[in-house]
Amino acid sequence: MLKQTLMKSKTLASYAATLLIGLALGFLLARSVGPKVKSPVAEVIQEKNEPTNKADTTTVRSEVDTTLSSPGSAREEELAQQSASTSTTTKKDAASLIQPTLCYDQNDKQFRQDLLVFTQGLERDSIWYKQRKQGEPDLLEDCSGIFHRVKNYFASKCDAYQYPDVSTTRDTRALAAWFHEQENLVIIKDPAQQRNLIKPGTVMFFGISEKVYNDLSVERVLAPRPQHVIMHVGIVTDTELDNDGNVKRYTMFHGRSEGKVASSTYYHQLDPPKAGFPKFGNWNQQLVAMASLMTPKR
Repeated sequence: MLKQTLMKSKTLASYAATLLIGLALGFLLARSVGPKVKSPVAEVIQEKNEPTNKADTTTVRSEVDTTLSSPGSAREEELAQQSASTSTTTKKDAASLIQPTLCYDQNDKQFRQDLLVFTQGLERDSIWYKQRKQGEPDLLEDCSGIFHRVKNYFASKCDAYQYPDVSTTRDTRALAAWFHEQENLVIIKDPAQQRNLIKPGTVMFFGISEKVYNDLSVERVLAPRPQHVIMHVGIVTDTELDNDGNVKRYTMFHGRSEGKVASSTYYHQLDPPKAGFPKFGNWNQQLVAMASLMTPKR
């Protein structure tokens, strides 16, 4: 009985061993012929390190070349038009690429806005009026200096116009003479009749305080010291019109006088703020000449 039991156990062990060997062989065979499974990290690493597929690159390049070279394509027509446009450029057109077009018209809203924004910024800077003394650096703090600050700003933005050079037009009389040389100075003989010349960007020249001038000529207005007339300069930043569209008041930004900062003033009007003051004057200074900030190049 014991012998039979031992024989049966050996037989079962043999079957079990055979089964395990078969399973192991089957597993190994499946790994060798089945699809390989990659981890996502391994795939990313392989993608980074794989060289570009030449066939794919060739295909993309071929598609691009076809887009550019296929007859009648929209891109080809666009390139042809550009080429034709370039080949027919005249000397005048070529010059316009170098010389800027007129970037402002003095009636433009953009010019008026830029003028207001810049002068308001100068006003916030609180620039106290000061006349330069000999040997001191020129900080442009008097009335003509403040004008040159405004002029310099627009010269940097819009160089299609001529502007007076500070080195040769440092005082008000020299400024007026420069504008006259450029045919851009109007002598004021009747401010009420000439008031609609006043607009943002108009440069205003005034005579000596409390002096009254009649029948002014260019020669008289531009006279040098000590026979001079001009004593002050400012620039118009805004105007107010009456019901008929005529100027009745203007705002002017200027370097004012000793003890005051450069700022805008609003009392320049057809009906003076005080009896006996000149129409459209600067308080008690008579308006004697006007010019435009931007002088077209000749």
